[in-house]
Amino acid sequence: MDTKLESLDPKFQPLARTLLKALADADIPTRVINTRRTDAEQLQCLKNKVSWKKRSPHQDGLAIDVCPVALLARKGWDPGNFLWAKVGEIGESVGLVWGGRWKVKDLDHFEMPKPGVGVKIAPTPPGSLSPP
Repeated sequence: MDTKLESLDPKFQPLARTLLKALADADIPTRVINTRRTDAEQLQCLKNKVSWKKRSPHQDGLAIDVCPVALLARKGWDPGNFLWAKVGEIGESVGLVWGGRWKVKDLDHFEMPKPGVGVKIAPTPPGSLSPP
């Protein structure tokens, strides 16, 4: 699976970079686990039960999976560890959707918010889309 930030959609790259910088600034060394996935890789993730969606934002380059380096060697990346709450809080603070909030937790997953969901978008001033 791909781990390069350059493989992400250009709209998502700045958010992913901001997430990684914010984690580094918080002294949480982090490893990128996955960025973009092929359709075949997504099918394999479904078979391995590490994904629950037939279509993932990873396939469109709109998601990133990360893990604190301190948890990589722990069983299942130690889902009860306090670091996950910090990682999730940081990801949400930069505007990402965190999989740790979902019914089926996906603690390492962050994705681009859907327009109008979970983000505040400044209204377009009246007439600004009209031709001059």
